[in-house]
Amino acid sequence: MFKLAYKVLKSFIVIPVKRLSFFFAITSALAVVQEGWQNETQLVAYYQALRDDPNQVLRQLEDTSSLPVKGPSRAFIQLIKSQAHIALVYPEKAIISADEGVAILCPEYRSDLASVNKKDSLFPEECNQSNQGNQILYLRLLLSKASALDLKGNAREGVLIAEQVTNMAKNLDEAVYLESLVTYGLIQISLAKYISAYEMLLEAYQRAPDNLSKDHPWQSKGDIAGLLALVFEYRGEPEVAIRYFEEAVNHYRLLSQRLELSIALYGSARANNRLKNYHTAELQFQESLNLAREIKDQQGVAYSLQELGGVLIAQEKYEAAIDVLKQASDKFAESNNPYMLFGINLKLSHIAILQERLIDAELYFSKALTFLDSDNMPEHKLQALEHGANLAAANQQYEKAFRDLSEVSRQRREQNRQQSFSRLQDIYAEYLTSQQKKSMQLQQLALQRAEDQKRFMSIGIALLLVIAILLSLFLFRSFRYRRTLQQMAEVDGLTKLFNRRHIYHLLAQRFELMRRLKSPLAIALLDLDHFKQINDSFGHSVGDQVLKLFAEVARARLRQSDAIGRVGGEEFMVLLPNTDEKGAIRLLESLLSDIRQISSKLDLATLNVSCSAGIGVLTPSEFNDESHTVQTYIASYLKQIDQALYKAKALGRDRIETV
Repeated sequence: MFKLAYKVLKSFIVIPVKRLSFFFAITSALAVVQEGWQNETQLVAYYQALRDDPNQVLRQLEDTSSLPVKGPSRAFIQLIKSQAHIALVYPEKAIISADEGVAILCPEYRSDLASVNKKDSLFPEECNQSNQGNQILYLRLLLSKASALDLKGNAREGVLIAEQVTNMAKNLDEAVYLESLVTYGLIQISLAKYISAYEMLLEAYQRAPDNLSKDHPWQSKGDIAGLLALVFEYRGEPEVAIRYFEEAVNHYRLLSQRLELSIALYGSARANNRLKNYHTAELQFQESLNLAREIKDQQGVAYSLQELGGVLIAQEKYEAAIDVLKQASDKFAESNNPYMLFGINLKLSHIAILQERLIDAELYFSKALTFLDSDNMPEHKLQALEHGANLAAANQQYEKAFRDLSEVSRQRREQNRQQSFSRLQDIYAEYLTSQQKKSMQLQQLALQRAEDQKRFMSIGIALLLVIAILLSLFLFRSFRYRRTLQQMAEVDGLTKLFNRRHIYHLLAQRFELMRRLKSPLAIALLDLDHFKQINDSFGHSVGDQVLKLFAEVARARLRQSDAIGRVGGEEFMVLLPNTDEKGAIRLLESLLSDIRQISSKLDLATLNVSCSAGIGVLTPSEFNDESHTVQTYIASYLKQIDQALYKAKALGRDRIETV
């Protein structure tokens, strides 16, 4: 499903989201189903019910006495079963049902994986369907098998089927073509081909209508929005992903579709968790879990449990996290889900590292590797290497840890640049050639040493100089790399201001400096007024521009000794050392005046940008070591400043209030 997020260096363990292709498969085919099987209203009703409760559909299909017996109808029943098993994350059962359905329509069809790359094996000459409805059903059964193969961890086999079906469906039927684009795109995500995945899903999004009516929800943009969100989440851009997730959540709430709403909430919660909106994430995970239990979606329950485990890890509730993760592991074992079993064992290993149980950490890591298929799970292979580096560091094997993390960083840069495999082969060939040349040079030097000792000494000195230069270059690059990592850990990606973690770190430092120098420290909390309305009225791109311009204005107005950081979506903290209340008010009044000019820079006549602020001034005399710790005192005082900020909001906004 969605990517797991650990709190180590950055998010790791990417879990493919195959179930969402099932949702779109249902919506994209219902219109075709109703047209092709007008007399099979019972089957159509079963198919529609998949969107809400697939377990109930499977139970109803167990009574075969009331089901149609015609070939196409029996094949359609197998499609319903295959889609239900995908929804419940039982890929092996889904593959069996899909193969049985295809065999009903075409007995000559070969289901062995070794032949899926041959067109004749998927579309035998004897199986050319004269009826368009049967052709569509045939293609949809193949797409269901491709999705199930991907869910099982055989993405490379699934992509061969999806590619051929997409080519066949393009000129046959728009609904099936949209479904094939979605299936093909999701499998590309599993193979870490994010650009290709985005292009396919974007084409499907653009082709789909905006219709959110409950009577006609087929192929709507809301169904594809959650899939587009996955691409950005996999690329580590949760602030973009969350917009698409919110669109999907609103869509499924409107249609009262519990299964799809459960998983859309799951995705939105993961994005909020990545953005450290822990309270919102926990509420959304809990709602997703309750919906899954309500419809007896055991695998959905498992997904929500493992994510709640991640939230508990972030809150350092390790024993509770271990308990829910083991519950989730038992459920994933029932469906033989390699992605989630890999991820959960890595999480358990991570907890063991945090608790300094390094032997247990090694055992969990070894167990995780048993579920890793390097060919079909390339991203997971990187995550395993990264976790192995963290484990090595915990065991004080720092050289190995640094080497492995450097390799992870290198491979991720190559992925982001979308370098082709052929180019990587060329680089590797150049490397081998270079190594051979160096080897020949060393052999030549060894021969010359016996003939001319003086010449050997000269060459030796030259080599030492080269080594010294290379070592200096390596040290310089290592220093620059560490500095880059430090900046990434301290700076907000959008505004380039300090992030929440670092501004709070600076606050603690400035507090200690205030106590030593016995000088005041002014703290301000700023909040852009009506920022949600700006996003809703002008779009998120304008909202992002407002945040960037705010950052530029703040940097220009604040002094060199001051510091500002982004602590929330549109909330900021400003630290003003050696500044009393009057000085702080004077400086912030100038800043608020500058902020009012932002709208003129964007050339939007109806846009008004303003800011409210709360100010407090800490002095050494106010702090009592006996009654407070530093942490509790700062937290208490920030709460007072926050109350001053809300007072400014309540009194009309665009103003300053003090503690």
